[in-house]
Amino acid sequence: MERPLVWKGIQEEAAFERLRDLEVTARTLGLVDSSDALSILLRRRAEKEAWDWGLFEDCVTTLVLEYSQQDKTLAEGLAILDRILQRTFEVKRRKGKRMEPFGVSWSQEQLSQLEASLGFLTRALHRTSDIQSSILLAGLGHIIRYETKGAFVRARIHYWASPSTSSRKDREQLVEDFLMLWSKGSDGKADTTHLRNAFAHAHFRFFDEDRVELWDLDRSGNETFRTVLKATDIQSLYNLFEKKLILAEVYPSLLVAIEDLFSVYKLEWHSFRR
Repeated sequence: MERPLVWKGIQEEAAFERLRDLEVTARTLGLVDSSDALSILLRRRAEKEAWDWGLFEDCVTTLVLEYSQQDKTLAEGLAILDRILQRTFEVKRRKGKRMEPFGVSWSQEQLSQLEASLGFLTRALHRTSDIQSSILLAGLGHIIRYETKGAFVRARIHYWASPSTSSRKDREQLVEDFLMLWSKGSDGKADTTHLRNAFAHAHFRFFDEDRVELWDLDRSGNETFRTVLKATDIQSLYNLFEKKLILAEVYPSLLVAIEDLFSVYKLEWHSFRR
């Protein structure tokens, strides 16, 4: 029978649970080294009733590097969120207030509905063998992901940035900067925004079996975006956008875990030397 873990405070227990969730998420994202490192860290804490601070630092470094190295846009997204959160943390500290990264959160009902819709569509996409059908399914999936997970990330970035960035226009540009995968339109909006509009408003046409042209217009009818994508590009869009959006869950959770552990082990943390 396993003995129950003993905590120095509720913050430590919360940090342990966050890191355990991150271990699972890292495995799902294909971050094998990060997941393995977190698994070892948590097992040592459970067995020895003490944190290995050197390994903890390595876990954070590995998670950031392994995620960033998967694609340039993921590294850029991480840098954007880091700047936003660090600025807001600093503003909150000066005012003597605590930053609450999870002021905007999913409800269980929303998560269940998302799995019922986007999850079903993803499984259908994997089953189809017709290339043009797969492009259209991926396009529909992108619209759903953009209007659910994308909208959630948009709300979170506005919430996080508002203490340090008063202009809504500037906060909205931060959102578009984060949502961009490969390029922006002439209006400064992310390609994921324009591709959502292109699929939603039937602004696309097939050149051949696996190439599709997509474009977007502003409210005055002026063209703001046009591109030609292959089926493989659409698949990359589908997968890469998911990995980028999930960062808005993973990274703040990591920062909170670090802050919670620091609040409990300040003296031990300050005296740690590698």
